[in-house]
Amino acid sequence: MTSTPIAAVILAGGDGGRIGTPKLKLRIGGQTYLEHIAKTLGAAGISPIASVVHERFRAWASVAVPGISIAAIEDPEASMFESVRAGLLRLGQDHATLIVPVDHPYVTEETYRRLVQTARANPDAIVKPVFNGISGHPIVVPAEVVRLVVASAGGKTLRDVIASSGVRQAMIDVEDEGVLRNMNTPNDLEGDFAA
Repeated sequence: MTSTPIAAVILAGGDGGRIGTPKLKLRIGGQTYLEHIAKTLGAAGISPIASVVHERFRAWASVAVPGISIAAIEDPEASMFESVRAGLLRLGQDHATLIVPVDHPYVTEETYRRLVQTARANPDAIVKPVFNGISGHPIVVPAEVVRLVVASAGGKTLRDVIASSGVRQAMIDVEDEGVLRNMNTPNDLEGDFAA
């Protein structure tokens, strides 16, 4: 096992159409989702961290979450793959990277630590968390897959690149239902609200 850095990309570039507001500014425990996730990642020792946001939130994100790198996209309807690629381009291609959707704010620090530990022990594998037999988010992609994503043309999905890569997957059981809690509709919020 090595102490190779594991980076993270927080995907926060969507317009939150189904939930009625951009998800990066929803709140949990007095912080926006973007702030909360970035702080939890940092507490787990994950660095560097980048976030992909819509261009209109670039200045806000730079102030609200100092210390992370911001990649801005113009189109809030851009595919997840385009957002992942933008974030990976911002971070570089030399390390494994956690892909963290901003609409999964309840993932715990312990889960992030376990994902990183497993990724370091399996540097050639994609690492996925599993809760009650169901795989969730975030996932860790190894440097090999990072390079494939960066080199890929448009029209692909992350699933396509992973499938064609032939890279094995390492599944880890976690006691964290946050890996499955996807904040997509107002009914999912349970008291969270827009900033």
